[in-house]
Amino acid sequence: MQINVCFASDNNYVQYMATSIISILKNANSDDELNFYILSNNIKQEYKDKILELKKIKRCKITFLDVDEQEFKNCPTFNNHITITMYYRYKIANLLPLINKIIYLDCDVIVKQSLKELFSINLNNNIIGAVEDIGYTSLQKNGSKHYIFKGFYINSGILLIDLKKWRENNIEQNLFEFTQNNIDKISIGDQDVINGVLKDRIYPIDYKWNVQDSFYRYKNNEVKQHINKFEIIKASKRPAIIHYTFKYKPWNCVKMPRSYDWWYYNKYSPFLEKKSLTQYYVLWIKYILKGFFSISDENGYKRLRFLGIKLRLFKLYY
Repeated sequence: MQINVCFASDNNYVQYMATSIISILKNANSDDELNFYILSNNIKQEYKDKILELKKIKRCKITFLDVDEQEFKNCPTFNNHITITMYYRYKIANLLPLINKIIYLDCDVIVKQSLKELFSINLNNNIIGAVEDIGYTSLQKNGSKHYIFKGFYINSGILLIDLKKWRENNIEQNLFEFTQNNIDKISIGDQDVINGVLKDRIYPIDYKWNVQDSFYRYKNNEVKQHINKFEIIKASKRPAIIHYTFKYKPWNCVKMPRSYDWWYYNKYSPFLEKKSLTQYYVLWIKYILKGFFSISDENGYKRLRFLGIKLRLFKLYY
């Protein structure tokens, strides 16, 4: 079965995207015919060559599609977590005019089973299929000055997209227009925009296809009543796709939920260097030591916390 998969990446994230692709190839069925399409802007040729090396794991097709970053110059970004690259998916349907269905994945995911089941989902005349972002419900509960969506709100990191309907309904133009009209209200980048434009054309899919960090921090009193906590727990234990949605990632914070899954597939990466493995052990040592002591700023003083005991070291001068 042919399965179309799309990523968007820049030079900073291409190595993490490689680990995501590796996880897909390693868990694919023997009859899965995987076609990868990578939306990018000036990725170095040496990085592209390394991505193409992944064909050795399993035969597949990998195509790089250039995107003009200037088209997104007015899209809001937030530090290093929400970048211009995240908006590239706006153009996905027109960049792939001969393809009618695709799975879009963020680069910070690990796929644990064949994507055949996900790709085969019937969207029932909707334009996209996606999983609810249960972490967002805390914003709905507590209130925010930003654009707040009521009701069903999805995480845009894993999308099953009907590209034919995307084109027929002129979704690309609608996304750009919504972005400009709500630029002062957008707080989660393209995710807010996709929810705003497609809110009535989204098919909810099983939680297992986008198990987010918030699933592991799940508290019943922080989410809406319609969310089945048992389904969340079930998906957390047997995820089909793990999505590291928090600002900290497994490559810089080993205490992240399911970080070991990312490191397992990363060991097959052509980007892997000895220093990467050293980094892994250093992260663990730092995490362990942090449990014993830490140094922080408090009331103008440097304070040492050692085994629960606070010691004032010296006064800070500015």
